[in-house]
Amino acid sequence: MLEALLKAEPENRDALYNLGMVASDEGQLKEARELLRRSVAVEPTFANAQVALGVAALRDQDQSEARQALERAIELEPGNPYALRTLGSLLTTAGALAAGAERFRQALAVAPNDAVASLCLAQALLELDPDENRDEADALLLRVIEQQPFGELGEQAKALRGQVAARDLRQASPNGLRQDAVNFCLDALRRFQAMDQAECMAVISEVAAVGQSGLQINEPGTSRSLKTLPGTWSDLALACLIHVGMKRLTPNEDSGLGIEGEYAEALRLHSP
Repeated sequence: MLEALLKAEPENRDALYNLGMVASDEGQLKEARELLRRSVAVEPTFANAQVALGVAALRDQDQSEARQALERAIELEPGNPYALRTLGSLLTTAGALAAGAERFRQALAVAPNDAVASLCLAQALLELDPDENRDEADALLLRVIEQQPFGELGEQAKALRGQVAARDLRQASPNGLRQDAVNFCLDALRRFQAMDQAECMAVISEVAAVGQSGLQINEPGTSRSLKTLPGTWSDLALACLIHVGMKRLTPNEDSGLGIEGEYAEALRLHSP
């Protein structure tokens, strides 16, 4: 229908724009860029077409045209969240982390529930200064997880929080292993050894669910209860349960929690 409309009206900006969007999403980037260039030529003040041209150019590895189109879109509509977010991505990819972070902040000021912008800002902040920006980045990641607990963005946010936690763990023990983590891993090894497969799976499933939003492994005051195990558990103890449980199921995989060294030491102590 769009192609038929364009044949009838070759200068129809909306037909050019929408066909360009379709081509861009289908990976036909040369065609997309040509259609979108025609759309903005027909109406240079059409901000959405400028954004779409910027996205298509960025997908086609042309940062120069992408930046020009996105900056033009922002000139036309300073509060366009998609233009701001996409330009932020371009800038951070180019290594301009501070400038990219500022664009993500501007995008969130306009669209506070934009999970993509939140995730991108958190990533930029952690690359800029993981110590100074840790708390702000963590709050952003938690927001993404709350918005999309089982979506791809939520999984990326959880993985990034795990990396931060692992870094925190290493910083807390720069000269060697965390003995408390070794002890927790040793305790988990003993507990899982006494369980059959069904009991083990029940514990792992519950702990994984509890840790969906991330575990604060360097905050000793955390205390959680489990239905499958008695007592209360710190987040570090839960992380060790997850790691040891995963090792029981998939010995060659790493949980990404940063406690592989502590697990190896616990395994050495546990072995007869």
